Amino acid sequence: VVFGGIVSLIAVFFGYYSKPTGAGVGTATTNTVVLSSVLVLVFDFIMTSFLT
Repeated sequence: VVFGGIVSLIAVFFGYYSKPTGAGVGTATTNTVVLSSVLVLVFDFIMTSFLT
């Protein structure tokens, strides 16, 4: 649930502020994938630290 929320919020943010062109949407998608991947790893580390 946490990871799904993180990915969804990031995608909505970058999608909302993307330029309305093909290049803008492509850039927003790339930024979403990169930031989502990094934040999922970070939150996985944080949650593992708290739960063990």
